Amino acid sequence: MGLVNDSNEVDYYDGTWCIVASDGLVVAERLDPLLYQTWIEEKIENWTYLKSPFYKPLGSQEGMYRVGPLARLLVSERFGTPEADREREEFLATYALARTSSFFYHYARLIEILYASERMQMYLME
Repeated sequence: MGLVNDSNEVDYYDGTWCIVASDGLVVAERLDPLLYQTWIEEKIENWTYLKSPFYKPLGSQEGMYRVGPLARLLVSERFGTPEADREREEFLATYALARTSSFFYHYARLIEILYASERMQMYLME
């Protein structure tokens, strides 16, 4: 699950939720984050102090989700900058079968750093 803007680019602040299954199929899109309690429920497990959130329509087992750099990369169609978009496409083409592995969080984070660098350069050039 991650935020995307109206152009399905990665968003970090505004935007709507998009949820994509591990096979790449869109589970839900354009969900309003202000309606959190409509879509998300938190389960309490007896073996941890953490709560386990899940997407309500799929239930506690099938509705578990991950967030973070890899999720943002997978739920969006692009970052919106040339180099980050190129790296995203290369990542998806190269690692399509194993792209949900936690190992790839670091790879996705590097693409986000590239995106941030490009954005900063764009803002400085204005």
